[in-house]
Amino acid sequence: MEKAVLFAINNIGGLYNFRKELVQACVREKVKVYISSPLKEGVWKSFFEDIGCKLIDTSIDTRGTNPLKDILLSFKYFYIIKKIKPDVVLTYTVKPNIYAGLICRMLKIRQLANITGLGDAVEAKGILSNFVVFLYRLALSNNEVVFFQNSSNLKFCVNNKIAKGRTHLLPGSGVNLSYFKYELYPISDVLKFGTVGRITKQKGADELLKAVKTLKSKYFNKIEFHILGFCDSEFADEVSLMDKTGMLKFHGSSTDIRPFVKDIHCLIHPSYHEGMSNVCLECSAMGRPVITTNVPGCKETVEEAHTGFLINPGDVNSLVAAVEKFINLTNDERVNMGVAARKKMEKEFDRQIVVEAYMKEINAND
Repeated sequence: MEKAVLFAINNIGGLYNFRKELVQACVREKVKVYISSPLKEGVWKSFFEDIGCKLIDTSIDTRGTNPLKDILLSFKYFYIIKKIKPDVVLTYTVKPNIYAGLICRMLKIRQLANITGLGDAVEAKGILSNFVVFLYRLALSNNEVVFFQNSSNLKFCVNNKIAKGRTHLLPGSGVNLSYFKYELYPISDVLKFGTVGRITKQKGADELLKAVKTLKSKYFNKIEFHILGFCDSEFADEVSLMDKTGMLKFHGSSTDIRPFVKDIHCLIHPSYHEGMSNVCLECSAMGRPVITTNVPGCKETVEEAHTGFLINPGDVNSLVAAVEKFINLTNDERVNMGVAARKKMEKEFDRQIVVEAYMKEINAND
């Protein structure tokens, strides 16, 4: 009988960018694939439909704390899982992990949960944090295996009795090495630093913008700062003003970061926490050194002074110092950093490692 899997996710773009190779592997092995996600028209939706996946539009308030919406999400998952009767449900991010997980436990359906990060609520501590931990424990403590993207999250979940069965530490979502190919280092008299992703407080926007002002006042036309991504409303006016005055260049959003990364000399990613930073993996795979924070999910992607530099989270001075270290390197040293970054990705973060780990678990009961 044909095996069926359900991907319960909160963003179909994330599935396309970071997990489509796993979906393709399932399809190749004649596994029936269902995808539960908020849906938008466009290339991502069409891609999965074209390879034979069945898509189910499932609204999720990803950052909201409205209990009524979360109860409705649970009912939706109950209806979907009860109707499909999948052999295994693959979940990613907090709400699918918890609410689809609770339904899987109730209906005795296998769940492969991936802790892509504990979420802002858990990181902030307090009553809400304790409640989310309780829900995690209720949803996942009976799972035979839970996937993790960094050892800090794994340790937290084991210590808090969220993961009582087997644990499997993955190299994040891995990186597609054939898509993110090594690119020759750009030749330019001006050093270009790039930031890719959401410009939010949790991603270190405060420190980034303050550091840019400090560094541009000192190095003038020797350096440039470029931003690609969505800008949170809290920083929109400041970024717009800095763009107009030439302190940085804001490029807006893009579905393909490769042309942007190809043109920069170094990535700056001052995030406070990650499951595993995909943008650090992708830029490293393209041969670009990385300056990022010494926190779980970021620090694993960099070898200090070999493939980039690590900074203290929330520390403007630390970020400024790291950028100055990079400025003071010779061009050959920067090129060698990029080459070493690519080799690290090839050795440790090939996405095929993740695909094989999942397919082994999906086929475990055959």
